[in-house]
Amino acid sequence: MFRYPRYLRLLAPSWLLLGACSTSSVTGTTFTPVTAIVVDPAQFLGGVACIDAPGAMRSYVATLYEVASTRAGLVRTRALPSSAPTACFRQVQFQGVRVGAQYVADVDGYDRDDIVPLEPGSRTVVASGSRTKTVPPRWTTSCGTGPSVIGDAGRPGSAKDGGAEASGSARRGIDAGTPAPAEALDAACPAQFVTVAPPSGWTPPLNGPVCAQAQASLIIQGCAPLQETGVPSVTGVMVDLFNGALPGGSCTTALGEIATFSVSLRGAPGPSKEASCGGSAELDGLVDGTSYVLDVMATAMGEAGTETLTTSCFATAIGGVVVPAACDPLSDAAPRDD
Repeated sequence: MFRYPRYLRLLAPSWLLLGACSTSSVTGTTFTPVTAIVVDPAQFLGGVACIDAPGAMRSYVATLYEVASTRAGLVRTRALPSSAPTACFRQVQFQGVRVGAQYVADVDGYDRDDIVPLEPGSRTVVASGSRTKTVPPRWTTSCGTGPSVIGDAGRPGSAKDGGAEASGSARRGIDAGTPAPAEALDAACPAQFVTVAPPSGWTPPLNGPVCAQAQASLIIQGCAPLQETGVPSVTGVMVDLFNGALPGGSCTTALGEIATFSVSLRGAPGPSKEASCGGSAELDGLVDGTSYVLDVMATAMGEAGTETLTTSCFATAIGGVVVPAACDPLSDAAPRDD
């Protein structure tokens, strides 16, 4: 069974990253710091939600590029194999870096997690179980690019990546049509980076390429805002009776069988939305950051006739996401007002 190269490893949250300057021992186990560049979702998510909801980011693929200083500016000279699709709340660590070299990263974000690489290390992904259905990213961005990183070494569309179509051509600071100049000059990282500590007085750039440092896992920063590549996101709320309204997980209640239910925004004009008991109703066009109360009404059909059941559901809208509402249990009492 194939394993990803050892220099691509998923990381725990940043507070678990090892220190950069010495080994440490915990309960008799010795940990040695590694030389690595880390891509951290906290640097690029911005206002895009990373939650289990339609429209939110679920996973991403990171690709690291080595860059060199030339008279024309910084150019991409080498691409490392891309990470596997990774949950949007986890970091990716690239260990196949050269101490003293500079690196930038491209990030492709997806609103789904049922994707796999076209081939090991490829930036192009396909739907799980398919070798032909290419899945385009929903968002793209670049990190550490600064104002002038050019070149296309190893980018999608090149022979290195199977000829897949390039995505995110409008990434900041990248000219996909400009080849990397041949006359590369020395890298802009201090030569002393071959040692454990950086040279005295040297301050790493926050927005430009990151220099790989011996025995240090460094997070790449300076990410441009995520650019949405597909259909504009919808901001809405989804009501599902099994998210609190029917705690028993069944449409059959003590009062009878529920076939359908309707949902409306409290205090807002407009028609209600109807759905089957096992389905969901979605209300769109909401305002990011606004809290909403939704009124739900269902009819239970039993031997004694019909009974109207009501409840209230609650949600705070998140821009570009259809968030699930939390509901009180359905009852024949009036819904609560708060």
